[in-house]
This record gives sequence, C-alpha cells and structure tokens, in this order.
Amino acid sequence: MTSSLALVVLLAALAAGLAWFLTGRRRPHRAEPGDVVGDPDTDPEVLSEAEEEVRGVDAFTSPEDAKEDLPDWGPGAPKP
Repeated sequence: MTSSLALVVLLAALAAGLAWFLTGRRRPHRAEPGDVVGDPDTDPEVLSEAEEEVRGVDAFTSPEDAKEDLPDWGPGAPKP
C-alpha cells in the first residue's frame, strides 16, 4: 500500500514539474539592435558618434596620452 502511495506522489510531483517547465518559464527580453536601453533621453545618434570617437583608443590610455585623440576627456576636462 505504501509503495502505491509513493508512486502516486512521485507521479504528481513529476506532472507538476512538467507543467511548470512548459508553462511557467518565461524567457527574458533580449535587447535588439537599435533598442534604447537605459535613459530615454539618450540620443542614440550622439551615443554612436561618441562610441566611434573612442573606439580606436586603448582602454589603458591615460588622459595625457590621449590628448590628441580625445581633446575632451570626460567630465571636468578643460575644453580646448
């Protein structure tokens, strides 16, 4: 009698897990190219221009070394 009860409980648990797996899982939204992610006031055209401007600069370049490449090196930098 106990083995048949254990079998029923096991089958019910498997059925619940299968139902959750098929209906309860949602895939997260993936950003598509062109989607504005983050601040809605961000201008995508200006952002892409800024990305192109810094694309050729090494990540370990100091502001002094990049003075010719990037005359405006972020907040607080003096304008040329």
